[in-house]
Amino acid sequence: MDNRGLAVIGGVLGLVIVMILFQPVSNADIPNDLFCESDVDCVSAEDCHPTTCVSAEYKLHSEEPTFCTTDCVADTMDCGQGSCKCMNNNCEAVINE
Repeated sequence: MDNRGLAVIGGVLGLVIVMILFQPVSNADIPNDLFCESDVDCVSAEDCHPTTCVSAEYKLHSEEPTFCTTDCVADTMDCGQGSCKCMNNNCEAVINE
């Protein structure tokens, strides 16, 4: 096979890979516990030193009271270091740098 044929095959394969990697995300791909339509739909998943978010209707609530430290733990949403956002219909924790 000549170089031109290899280039065409490589180009087609590259195009297919790009199409697969950059296909739009459908709402069906988002688990129900993470689905949102706006930021207010999302809450922290953990009660203490949260690092992840879930849809508010799926937040687990303990029967026992939760006691947390007052520490501002790094890489969490403690003390305004981050918040829950609805990004592409998916609840995500955004930690400020």
